[in-house]
Amino acid sequence: AYDHSSGSSRRAARRGLPSDQRAVNELGRRIGLDYGRRIAPSWIWEGRTYYADKHDLLKEAKFMVRDDRWADAAALWEQVLSDPDPKIAGRAAYNLALSREIEGDMDGAIAYADQAIDLFPNGHTRGYRSVLEERVYALSKLDEQLGPEN
Repeated sequence: AYDHSSGSSRRAARRGLPSDQRAVNELGRRIGLDYGRRIAPSWIWEGRTYYADKHDLLKEAKFMVRDDRWADAAALWEQVLSDPDPKIAGRAAYNLALSREIEGDMDGAIAYADQAIDLFPNGHTRGYRSVLEERVYALSKLDEQLGPEN
């Protein structure tokens, strides 16, 4: 909005700025919104990626995910967990962690994320494990804020 103003003179520059009252009102509104976001629950959209290559069942599960058939996809990923290639099995474990997160089973998601890290340790799997820890913390904080009634 009005971070600065310029003009051929000090007076001209001043005319480009909002009135003191308008500036105070706008600042108050912004501070109120920021504070409200910190103390009140709000919805935030998160993006997630999953593995859909290197194995036929991973590729097949991709179409189930696109149709929002997560349980069907998870059944295929469970089969891939026994693949002798730890990289492939790790990808399946990672995808299963994601499916558990979507179901709201954070303990299950973390268990599969740990399995993915054991099988396929990379920055992606470790980063996702950290995201899950942050979500668990945020959910516990939300429960605390909402109180025992919820």
